[in-house]
Amino acid sequence: SDLLAICFDARTGKELWRYEYARQKSTKGRNTTSPVIVEGLVIGVTPRGTDGLLAIKSGGEGRVTDDHIAWTFDGPSPDCSTPLFYKGNLYVLADRKGGVITCLDAGTGRQKWQGKLGGSAPWWASITAGDDKLYCISEAAEAVVLAAGDEDFKILHRIDMGGKPTQASIAIANGHLFIRTAGKLFCVGN
Repeated sequence: SDLLAICFDARTGKELWRYEYARQKSTKGRNTTSPVIVEGLVIGVTPRGTDGLLAIKSGGEGRVTDDHIAWTFDGPSPDCSTPLFYKGNLYVLADRKGGVITCLDAGTGRQKWQGKLGGSAPWWASITAGDDKLYCISEAAEAVVLAAGDEDFKILHRIDMGGKPTQASIAIANGHLFIRTAGKLFCVGN
């Protein structure tokens, strides 16, 4: 079936606009990531089996067309991991084996850098950010801390948390990281 992006009025539930973004029939055509709202754009990942993102201009009415597409990105993209908007950049983690992470300009879709997290397990959990760092964890419970920013791909730390399979995103609250593995919940902080 066709895949649609649909925007609703949060107060009334009325449909404001819709965009048909996958016009070819596919048995793989699911999308489990959440959209990201950035500076008048609704950024979504294309369906499983394809690579890419698209940024739809908000504010349309009825059935919107390709004229409402602000930018597209045809690089590695996730099946499960929701992209992250942090300090002007959009971070996209392709969750298949190897974990390719890309930093994009959120307003234009221009690629700033790309790197590989490595490992043999998929990276299903979504990226978390805080203190100018990005936090990722693989299904094999390998946590990776990256430098956030638009300069370079830089891994700061790599930690084996033990307790695979791990699929939960790392959470941040009150200056602490909460990392859930298959058998434990870790709290990291001062």
